[in-house]
Amino acid sequence: MNAVLILQHYQQQLVQEIEPWRNDPPAFDPLHLSPWIAMSLMQKAIRRGEEEFALDAAASLLSTAPDRLWRRLTITAFEDIGIADIDLIGLTVVAASKTFRKQIGGEWSIASYLVIRMVRSVKCRAADDLAYYAEDCPRLEQQRLEFTFRPLSELLSQIIGADDIGEQALALWYAIGTHRCQSQRLRGRRGEPNTVFDYLSDQGVPDTIVEICRAGFRKTGEILCPMLIPLWLKSQDCQTVNAGLKLHQSPERECTSRRHLAGVKMHHLGRW
Repeated sequence: MNAVLILQHYQQQLVQEIEPWRNDPPAFDPLHLSPWIAMSLMQKAIRRGEEEFALDAAASLLSTAPDRLWRRLTITAFEDIGIADIDLIGLTVVAASKTFRKQIGGEWSIASYLVIRMVRSVKCRAADDLAYYAEDCPRLEQQRLEFTFRPLSELLSQIIGADDIGEQALALWYAIGTHRCQSQRLRGRRGEPNTVFDYLSDQGVPDTIVEICRAGFRKTGEILCPMLIPLWLKSQDCQTVNAGLKLHQSPERECTSRRHLAGVKMHHLGRW
């Protein structure tokens, strides 16, 4: 199945799923926040399962910085939902297309539907953890040097054939290119993203996963998107994606910190 058909499938699925949603979407209640704080609030509220804050932050972005809303939703899908719900990532990726949204209309219906789906979804932050592991693990320091100068063909073989998921992720990062996906720990190298995605498809990685990751990377430029592929490869060897990385449900709990700023819980403004 080629990329066009895969993305069309998710477009059709999104249209079907939001149709009943259009009649009674959540209230559009934007907060008076800067786009930067609103992006942080939305993603962290999704991560913590706090629906009201996530919706209000999304409404804020839609009213003041809509392009940032759709880009951040795509990043959040890869970073916080990940391999736990590939279909949800697919829906989010196609929703990021301005042309597609104009065709079907109802930006708040689409955004609010995806936000609530993410809030209620099982979460997997393994892609983010894997990127940190490839970038910072002391055990991979020699590979971080060697992979800088490896031919692309050898890096591609490592993505598929390496036993260690960190080596797979590191080879993937260098093959995609550290020139675009920069890191303070990885040396500069220009990559060939489309060659990488084509190769992985030829090697048997499902076209759906490859094309979702390709589209997400094209829209965001974030290494988090292709990091789903090593996780999928390892998931074939175990029942859960668990290289020390677990799927989890957002807890229904009170936050330990009750401090607020302009109606926003302070913990939403931190890094995690």
